[in-house]
Amino acid sequence: MPDPLTTSQLAERLGLAASTVRKYAQEGMPPAGHTPDGGRLWDEDACRVWLADHILDTGHGGRREGAGRKPGGPAAHGPATPWHTRRRNGAPSMTQQEYNKARALKETAIANMKVLELRKMQGELVEVEQVRATWAEALGNFRRALDDLPKAIATRAAMELSLDKQGWDALKGVVESEVEAVRERLLEEAQRGK
Repeated sequence: MPDPLTTSQLAERLGLAASTVRKYAQEGMPPAGHTPDGGRLWDEDACRVWLADHILDTGHGGRREGAGRKPGGPAAHGPATPWHTRRRNGAPSMTQQEYNKARALKETAIANMKVLELRKMQGELVEVEQVRATWAEALGNFRRALDDLPKAIATRAAMELSLDKQGWDALKGVVESEVEAVRERLLEEAQRGK
């Protein structure tokens, strides 16, 4: 890492006023350290990355006469190529087009996450675990109802048909086997659907 720069050195390298560097520091541009007397020290490359991420790189400061980048600005002290095309740690950095595309993808992903959070807050989306718990409870209730069905059918049929204990047991056994067959079919269909 190159030697850290003072605020005035960084301002000169970036073609900015020292007050602008201080303003960006208040907005979150991270310093690389501090001088013994409390002044900030800066890593030029880290500051350039922060500026690219947080400040629009329009290339001009407005329509006033003399506004915009000054001769001897960033390009005069750095390489002839823009910062985003320099080689860092032996690996080529991305081009401006690649950077813009990556940034757009990031912003789209963030926007999509915000939409999902909003839909969740509005009750349109629920957590997977909540859905599983609800289904587990519903299927448990369904299974208990199926388990109670043979006894209920056999009891009602025995009363209406005047069946004795043996007839009641026989009817209950038939209904139990039919319920078990239905349960097995449902299980097979569920496994095929996975």
